Amino acid sequence: MSLDSDRAAEIFKKYFARNQTISSVGILTLHVGSPEASKEVVEIVKELNDHLRQEISPALDVNRYFSSTLFIGCISDFELFLLDMLRLMISSYPRKISSFKLDLHEVLGKTQEEIITNAAERHLNALSYAAPRDYLKQFSDIMGLEKSDIKKFWPNYIEAKARRDLGVHNNWMVNSVYLRKAAEIGVTPIGVLGDYVAPSHADVSKLVQELIDFASALYEAIDKIHFRQGDAEG
Repeated sequence: MSLDSDRAAEIFKKYFARNQTISSVGILTLHVGSPEASKEVVEIVKELNDHLRQEISPALDVNRYFSSTLFIGCISDFELFLLDMLRLMISSYPRKISSFKLDLHEVLGKTQEEIITNAAERHLNALSYAAPRDYLKQFSDIMGLEKSDIKKFWPNYIEAKARRDLGVHNNWMVNSVYLRKAAEIGVTPIGVLGDYVAPSHADVSKLVQELIDFASALYEAIDKIHFRQGDAEG
């Protein structure tokens, strides 16, 4: 079997398209509270600002609220993109997870495709809980990459994932879990214990560009290893 170049290109194309949507929404939200907005919109923004500051955090306003939502969406979307690529690679080269064990009842009466799909999903679920360095190694192994191909993007991505988790689980307050993950990957944390770190529009713009650069480097590496190399050999 070989990697389906059309399917790989489709996954990348869809990711970049979704990323453009997120960028456009981010630009749009900057103008929600601008003087050019309609009187009705301005009043709604004022009420929402008051609610956010009184009920959630004095540091939170409409723009930061939307930026926080976009930040979470950016990370979730990139995670989906990576999982789609891993699924494609495993379906093309199932021996990459040949050491993964399934119980007898999980294979009896199943087709080879069903067995591979089940094993892939189980493997990817376990991978999602791996430590950052272990995830990088396993991701690189499955994708057939050298860690050096994407290593420079990994720390910022993992920090952003950990920061996203603060927003989802801890109201954007720095906790010990975030600080531990930052230390594990050797990046400077965004704040100290207890700091409120809801992202700004600038943070989202920076994240979007970092993820685009990451995806572009991944595309180049996969293209070189799985497609251009195959053409040269042919």
